[in-house]
Amino acid sequence: MDISSRKRLILQKIIALYTMYGDPVGSKYLEPLLEISVSSATIRNEMAELTELGLLEQPYTSAGRIPTTMGFKYYVDNLLRAKPLTDEEKQLITKIIAEMDTDPDKAAEQAAKFLAHMTGLAAITTTPKGGNIQITRFEIVKTGRYNLALLGITSIGGVKSRVCRVAEELDERQLSAVNSVINDHLVFVSPEDIDQKLLNTVSAFFGNDAMLLAPIVSAAVAIIKSASDVKVFAEGQQNLLTYEELDDSIKELLELFSDSEAIMSRMNVGEQLSFFVGGAFGIENLGMVMGRYRVAGGRHGVLAIAGPVRMDYGFVIPRLSFFRDIMSAALTNPGFN
Repeated sequence: MDISSRKRLILQKIIALYTMYGDPVGSKYLEPLLEISVSSATIRNEMAELTELGLLEQPYTSAGRIPTTMGFKYYVDNLLRAKPLTDEEKQLITKIIAEMDTDPDKAAEQAAKFLAHMTGLAAITTTPKGGNIQITRFEIVKTGRYNLALLGITSIGGVKSRVCRVAEELDERQLSAVNSVINDHLVFVSPEDIDQKLLNTVSAFFGNDAMLLAPIVSAAVAIIKSASDVKVFAEGQQNLLTYEELDDSIKELLELFSDSEAIMSRMNVGEQLSFFVGGAFGIENLGMVMGRYRVAGGRHGVLAIAGPVRMDYGFVIPRLSFFRDIMSAALTNPGFN
């Protein structure tokens, strides 16, 4: 769609005001902000034509205009002016990421919290996916007389854990022996490789202690099978309650943020940032900006900001992009810190 430069300016100003205040914009209020010599009547005519084009709408009689979803899409595609990060913002983001846990799962959780705080919107992050994530090492930690924590270090630097309970207290010799066996036979093993033959081989090394040590083997198998599971973290949902245009969608939003599978099914993005100006997750007034971050081994997770259609895209997009780039550098470069 091609519109005149004056219409573009008027649409741009209306969107800026609506983004900030959420109220319809009238011609009299708009006139002194345009910085061009034009009458209120001319502005009204231009606004009427923008309405006919589907870029603006009048919510009720005698009110000003507000942008439609189509209007926001046109704005993002053609008129968006990014608000560059300040040096202080860059330093803060770099510092936050440098202090993140190197475990990708924990890093994704921390990222969601910071992004929600930084934008004042909702943030959704996913842990890395792609390929077959394997366990490279197991460690057993005694947490009680009969309780043990089994830790599995993943091929992307994460930590998976399971707690198990044995029938008799194990001494250091037994713990060392079982730790050696599972590290000899159950690391770099895919879930598809676990069969009864493998389990019988492992049990054979334990001899008469096979039944006693079975809970540890079961915990190791559970860790192997969950190593590639993707987790979803959502933060800042309460920030969306301040936007009246989302009031009718609150139930849908609450259900969405509690349904990891529904989120994962729609978090498919390419290398570039993706934009949903309305209609995100099937919710008419929900907008979203999302993009991939990278971790070692060519795998990636997703970072997303969700808010009303009138979110400040010029603010959100460059900050999410910078955060994504620095986080990728940190998680693919062991020497980042």
